Amino acid sequence: CGSFGKPMNLSHLRNLLEEVQSGYSYGISGYDKWGCDISTKRKVTVHQYDCFDLTQPSCPNGTTKFHAECVAEVRRTDEGRIFDTIACQMAGNGDSAKRIVMKMDVEGAEWRSLLSAPDEVLEQIDQLAVEFHWIEDAISLALGRRLKEFFEVAHFHINNASCTAGVEPF
Repeated sequence: CGSFGKPMNLSHLRNLLEEVQSGYSYGISGYDKWGCDISTKRKVTVHQYDCFDLTQPSCPNGTTKFHAECVAEVRRTDEGRIFDTIACQMAGNGDSAKRIVMKMDVEGAEWRSLLSAPDEVLEQIDQLAVEFHWIEDAISLALGRRLKEFFEVAHFHINNASCTAGVEPF
């Protein structure tokens, strides 16, 4: 018994994938069920990026495009591997004005890659799933604050295999 005020108006809520026009899957290691599922269910092209494992996953019912390059904060070639920025990769695929869904698992490169992404790029991303590796105090804090300008955190899980004492979620 009690009063909890007026019912919440939820009409502004929507499926975050409803308007997605393209997908980006960074760090696939020869396997990309996430990218294939997004492509198949949303009927969009998913761009897959990995410059370490050049195995191109199959996606019989979807449209995926494998790119033998990695993501980084600046364009460079390192030991024969091509690295480029999120903004340049999106522009190169003709996605500079599209709504994006993105998954990133790139073993530490996520911090600087996302931190260097222009506001316009982050504003295009409707849903971002990232596995963060190896906390770097100043960069981690800066990126956490920056991402909060564009996204609501839906899930945060600290890896219990290698926690750092005193590190709190953003």
